Amino acid sequence: MYEEKASFDVLKGTVPEFYSDVTFALIVDGEEQKDIPNQEDNYAVEVKCDKGKGIWKQELWGLELTEIKEKKVRCNIEFTTLKQNKTIDFDYTGKEEAISLPKGNYKLEVWGAQGGTDNNTKEIGGLGGYSVGTYNIEENGILYINVGGQGESGSEKGQEDKIYKGGYNGGGNGIIASTNVRTDKMLVSGGGGATHIALVTGLLSTLESKQEYILIVAGGGGGNGGIAHNNPVSGGSGGGTMGSKGINPVNTGTEYMGTGGTQDNGGSDYTFPSVEEGQGKFGQGGSAVKDPANDGKYSDGNGGGGGFYGGGGSSRFHAGAGGGSGYIGNERLTNKEMWCYNCEISEETNLKTSTTTETSAEAKSNTPKQGHGYAKITYLGQ
Repeated sequence: MYEEKASFDVLKGTVPEFYSDVTFALIVDGEEQKDIPNQEDNYAVEVKCDKGKGIWKQELWGLELTEIKEKKVRCNIEFTTLKQNKTIDFDYTGKEEAISLPKGNYKLEVWGAQGGTDNNTKEIGGLGGYSVGTYNIEENGILYINVGGQGESGSEKGQEDKIYKGGYNGGGNGIIASTNVRTDKMLVSGGGGATHIALVTGLLSTLESKQEYILIVAGGGGGNGGIAHNNPVSGGSGGGTMGSKGINPVNTGTEYMGTGGTQDNGGSDYTFPSVEEGQGKFGQGGSAVKDPANDGKYSDGNGGGGGFYGGGGSSRFHAGAGGGSGYIGNERLTNKEMWCYNCEISEETNLKTSTTTETSAEAKSNTPKQGHGYAKITYLGQ
């Protein structure tokens, strides 16, 4: 039920004049209430509006609306009492979420998304990584959360290039080109998106000039391909100090696969590293590469995973794309570590990476997650 209470004692004078019909519901610990709770009771606050965005300002103890272009707006204002070890979960929504938090210590956990996967074959998308760390909010603060989406997967060929989109927050696209002369069934996939938490709003790819405001990143996995061959074709795993390369069981060595993103550079297609569309960039995985050696006649490939730096796209359907890297380098983050699937390890404090072969469909600590990404924020006290 939405209360007709667009009053200044809630909105604190931030409402532009043309808002003639702002409605909202106050939800306190899952129960609808008529009154705003007391700030002293230590609440985390999320604002979920059907049009535009809302931010709860702890210093004002009031609502600020942004990016509103229509007169009628509905918002849920959700208050969660913060007790020791209280966890707030963020599942995949395909858009940014924000949370207003009082001062205190918080455990931040993020899981990157998996690359596109065909459940009917042996081919699997690379798994996203896991990153964890502790962050102290000295006063009041707002954290912005973008949870990565899993990449699309498919085998349809059309009169125009068929694009299988990468996941939200930086997954690169998989492509089957209309010029492809193959008659066998091909499978391609987009890369998984990264999951990140920052002190400023925006997709990860828009924050290259604001890296000091990025708190933590879990890289997404590279897209898979294949189906015409018996050996599994997997995308590279994401996360950690460096994303993993894709797998190509058909050609010798590393031909046509995508390489992983690092802490300084994106990955690329191993065979055609200079082709720009296949190059991973800051916050963005590379897309499938059109083979310049064959006039596009064999143009099909998989998208790289998003990450601090994205993984490279591949130039064959039977070559997996690279995973994107994770990030825990912000000096304000403590007790920090990254985990990724069958990846390179590091003992350096700002790069600490452990490897595992365990995976889970649920968001589990120290474990790469299948499917979409995820995030958790846990209150540890003051």
